[in-house]
Amino acid sequence: MKNNTNKTHLRASIFLSDLTVVDHAYIDNKGRVVGGSYNPGFIVTGEVSDDESVVVDFSTVKKDLKTHMDKHIFDIDYNGFDHKLWIIQGYSNCKFHDDTINDECRVEIITPAFIGIFPSDAIRYIKNPLDAKFSDAFMGSQFAIHLTDCLAKLYPDVKIQVECTNTTNVHLMDPFMPIEMFRYSHGLKDSTSWGCQNLAHGHFSYIQYFDNEECKKIAQDLHNAVFINAENIIHEDNDEITIEYTTSQRGYFRGTYNKLLHKIIVLSTETTIEYIGNFIKDTYNISNFYVSEGLSKGTYMG
Repeated sequence: MKNNTNKTHLRASIFLSDLTVVDHAYIDNKGRVVGGSYNPGFIVTGEVSDDESVVVDFSTVKKDLKTHMDKHIFDIDYNGFDHKLWIIQGYSNCKFHDDTINDECRVEIITPAFIGIFPSDAIRYIKNPLDAKFSDAFMGSQFAIHLTDCLAKLYPDVKIQVECTNTTNVHLMDPFMPIEMFRYSHGLKDSTSWGCQNLAHGHFSYIQYFDNEECKKIAQDLHNAVFINAENIIHEDNDEITIEYTTSQRGYFRGTYNKLLHKIIVLSTETTIEYIGNFIKDTYNISNFYVSEGLSKGTYMG
């Protein structure tokens, strides 16, 4: 029998789908704040290890991928993407600069439609040196670059490579009820969720209601809305509305929206999905519908 002592490392790929939902907002090419959500799928390629005969352990790498997608740090290259306001080089119509006020690292953003002051860790600046078109595929490539760099540091012997495909797959409670999609943004001052406290984060969401035409109308009315809690308004006139708040974990936020370029909806309550659902119920006099916060969770109004 021939004993082959020369091992050839197998290079293999594993895939992970429905791992996380990346809720966010971005500054678009008109300077508006637009909400969005992605359900990314990942292919992780590397050399199979001698000890476990795997590229990386599924349960471990799932946590690593989500951790680095969500990561909350000031560094412009290693900050995560989830629940951030994205500024995309070559696409977002804005100017911004960093500052330090009262020992807080802040970013001021100025666009034709919005002026904001945010903690630095609420912003994700996305480099685009090749001036690629902003798209789902482009953002998938940005996720992949970020995660390849982060995981390579965790698994230096695997020669790891990450690919990402962004989808907006929804998880429906009733697969037979009509569905319509819409985007919105908001901020939740009193949320215990670190990410949700961001004044300008958002969601790509759906409403399900048995009346197809009414479902379409509601989604159209809500599409690209900015939901604002009246308690946070510090100034409003015919042209602009300004909100401001300070959170216990994140610090100071301020945003001034041009009312001609944004669809503003003011609630007398917090802008959680439960109260957005209640707003829909009262405004349109309907019941027995689902409305989501992103792609896979939300509220049911009976």
